[in-house]
Amino acid sequence: MMQEKNISILGLSETRWKGHDRIKHHNDYEIIYSGHEQNCKHGVGIILSPSVATHVHTISYVNARIIAVTLNINHYYVSFVQAYAPQQGRPIEEKTAFYDKLQDTLDSLPVTGDIILLGDLNGHVGSEAVENVIGHFGIGSKNEAGEMLIDFCARNGLSVMNTFFKHQESHQYTWYRYNSQLGVYDQKTQIDFVITNK
Repeated sequence: MMQEKNISILGLSETRWKGHDRIKHHNDYEIIYSGHEQNCKHGVGIILSPSVATHVHTISYVNARIIAVTLNINHYYVSFVQAYAPQQGRPIEEKTAFYDKLQDTLDSLPVTGDIILLGDLNGHVGSEAVENVIGHFGIGSKNEAGEMLIDFCARNGLSVMNTFFKHQESHQYTWYRYNSQLGVYDQKTQIDFVITNK
């Protein structure tokens, strides 16, 4: 699918794979993943096309919720961080620990390069613009997890790019809940984001 759609880098959340590894797959695409050592909960990964995989500089297998891959492209660093935040209803301590670890991860990346944070951040950032963080094309209202994400982005000079461009409605939403009684998707929201430092 990545080859057909001309996708060079793809982030994965909730892979549910044990341990961590870098493996070649179909047509030499590489999967770099990080999960728990003992169970199949959570898990994150990044898939790279063969041409991009040749530029891997460093890999940080942080934990089952965070992985970072830094590319060296003609001596310029681009770091991709795939993250899977704790879900709605999880204790605030777990969410705080997640953002502390995410901060440690960003702090360890090359200071002169670009950062692209991808993933299921399990928060609603809402439609209210926040200078340099949330654009004019967000959707819905924000929740506590969304506030945590916005604060994290503001502290680190990051922008939630999903909100800076107008999209077709079907492309805005990243999570749907199907109501089998009504036979329709009656809940939808945006919890997956592309976030950058430039």
